[in-house]
Amino acid sequence: MNNTYNIVTLDSFPLYNLNSYHYDANWNYLGYTNLNSDGQWSQGVLWDGTYYYVSYHSGNEHRAGNIVIAIYDVN
Repeated sequence: MNNTYNIVTLDSFPLYNLNSYHYDANWNYLGYTNLNSDGQWSQGVLWDGTYYYVSYHSGNEHRAGNIVIAIYDVN
């Protein structure tokens, strides 16, 4: 998105919602998009011009769950 910053992170413990938080070029909060209701500890985001690739941990236990790579379009 043009002139927008998107930060992908867990919303707050003990919830496990992986969200993308949106800010404008002056870091004013614009809102958020829920990416997954079972996601935490995002490890990175890659943009290839068409899709966002997001890696994160699924499962709400520290020693359980899976590492997931999800693919999202710009919307």
